[in-house]
Amino acid sequence: LLTPNPQTLMAGIRIYVEVTLAMIKPDAMEKALEIENIILQSGFTILKKRKVHLSPEECSELYAEHSGKMFFPSLTAHMSSGPIIAMMLARNKAISYWKELLGPADSMKAKETHPNSLRAIYGTDKIRNGLHGSECFNTAEKEISLMFPAAILEPFPTDLAAKDFLSKFVNPTLLTGLTELCKEKPAEPVVSSVGESVCVCVCACGGWGGGGGWAAGEWALYNEWRIRYPLVVSE
Repeated sequence: LLTPNPQTLMAGIRIYVEVTLAMIKPDAMEKALEIENIILQSGFTILKKRKVHLSPEECSELYAEHSGKMFFPSLTAHMSSGPIIAMMLARNKAISYWKELLGPADSMKAKETHPNSLRAIYGTDKIRNGLHGSECFNTAEKEISLMFPAAILEPFPTDLAAKDFLSKFVNPTLLTGLTELCKEKPAEPVVSSVGESVCVCVCACGGWGGGGGWAAGEWALYNEWRIRYPLVVSE
């Protein structure tokens, strides 16, 4: 058998962790624990969470992009009618995955086209649709700053910045780990893919670069791998 080149294995690795805002609306609060379990089982990490009763003014600011639309008064009235739970969710492609998990904004439509989506299960119509999710990067940043003013959000990395981070802090650790795996050639390897190799190397070294200190985004990525590769990662 040919021994794989660790540098070749690492060539296609890309690591991106996004953060998005999720809210459980007043009409779905009775199922909050059930919804949170689904969120965690779907590979998300809940970085921050708070239960709050928003004022009509706060709701108007949160949904300012819809100001002037016919449903705006009903939306703000509903969102201020009772407590909600706001969460900062993190994972790879968090914004798009959360939107996919939510389904269409109109729960009636969701029940027809996406019956397994959260809004189909926990919502009833376009206003009382159970949950909220940020639409894009810009709205996620704005909504998180409103709901979690103390949160420090790192900017989403440019391709150049991401490559520089990988080169300085990730690749050396991965190269060391993958080299050792190739040398050992275990009879019953638990590593069967590049993604699992990444996970083993990072976890074995205690974090990016082996420093032992894990930032929130790193824990989010670790938790995603822990769910995706349960046989590889141990606590």
